[in-house]
Amino acid sequence: MKINSDFKSILVLGIIAIIISWIGLYQFRDIKFKNTKQLQKTNDEKIEKLTNEYNELVDVYIPTITDKPKENDLPTTWSIKILFPWFLYNQWFSTISDNLKAENIEVSFETIDSYSAYETEIKTNLQNYDIALIPQNWIIWLETDSITLWENIKPYFIELFNKDLDSSTNLSIPFAIDPAITLYRNSVPEQNTREKLFSYTLSRKSQKKYSMPILWWFDELTLDLTKSSRTPFENFVELLYLQLKQIKQKNDNSELSNMLNTNNISLKEKYTYKNFSTILNILRDQNTTCSTFPALCVIKYGYTDIKFWFLSDFDILDKYFPWNNNLYAWSFTNSENQYPTKWRVFIVPKWNQNTNLTNKFFSEYISASIDWDDTFWDNTLSAITNIYNTQKTKNIFKNIIWNESKFYIFTGNINLQDQIINDWKTLEMLKWNYNIKSYLSNFPY
Repeated sequence: MKINSDFKSILVLGIIAIIISWIGLYQFRDIKFKNTKQLQKTNDEKIEKLTNEYNELVDVYIPTITDKPKENDLPTTWSIKILFPWFLYNQWFSTISDNLKAENIEVSFETIDSYSAYETEIKTNLQNYDIALIPQNWIIWLETDSITLWENIKPYFIELFNKDLDSSTNLSIPFAIDPAITLYRNSVPEQNTREKLFSYTLSRKSQKKYSMPILWWFDELTLDLTKSSRTPFENFVELLYLQLKQIKQKNDNSELSNMLNTNNISLKEKYTYKNFSTILNILRDQNTTCSTFPALCVIKYGYTDIKFWFLSDFDILDKYFPWNNNLYAWSFTNSENQYPTKWRVFIVPKWNQNTNLTNKFFSEYISASIDWDDTFWDNTLSAITNIYNTQKTKNIFKNIIWNESKFYIFTGNINLQDQIINDWKTLEMLKWNYNIKSYLSNFPY
């Protein structure tokens, strides 16, 4: 019995010793070598937490004007790339870029100094950019993402845009209105209707300035250029389309006949494309920019009196032809009930991976527009209400703003030139080989 009792005592003591040793070893192991399993678990939990926080920042967080992300919440290498019409980039966007850079966000603006090159970049390489500034009528031909910002942004924009904005999600963010204009030299009497322009063109003398037909030297060579996807001057096809569409809306056979007749005047110094090319070859030696903006070049150097296009022409003139400010804007050749304008808007290309940064840019853009005056705005009319109301009182807009109630978006798709090239009726009509009355009754656009 005693042996059994001693054995039990030894056994109990042995077990206690083992337990004490195990505890000691465990504590020593924990102190000296760390519990790697527990550490891995802890690290996994931390990584999961950080990942969730980062994903929340990237996919869910939407900045507001008053609630900006804290500096420590922002990655240190964020960057966005924006495709921009070169003539609309100015100090205003540099300031926005500087403000975002202070929050470790790098903004790069890709500006292309050619109408055709910019259009080609939009059609073929849009996916390479986070944001692009385009005419609104191009949107339906492009793959874009919807944009959801921090609140209802409608109150910030003028009614022209406001009525088409949704309170939460939109396909675009408005930037500016770019009205169509008649650009003229200060020595020319007012010609703000097609009828007046017909008379002015047909009454010109060869010893005066070159004649300026309404469609600008639209002869056989011009047709050949158009068919080969080239144009004699910037935005030629859009201008042609706009004039034809307005005449179609009036269903005025005589007006279209008179327009075409202006190309048949028998002046020695008529604006054929051949004469135009001769002038440009001379002017390129004085200013290489004439290759990019031939129509503005010939009017700036005094070879003609009138040019048609949009108010943003003045942004190009200010940047590339800043001397001798003797050009002014009339209202477009418009006697109709609607006044054509381009609406310029920001879009986000489809499948964009920088939603948080694009939203941050738009937040800064709208915030800056609300807080600033129009100091940095140039010659387009801002879509932001407070800037627009200040701008439209300026002298440059005085011959245009009275059409404000008639402003409408100028339509025409991004493939307009191909559309006209493939439309044999339009090409034959412009050569007088197709009946004008039949043409207008079957205008294809």
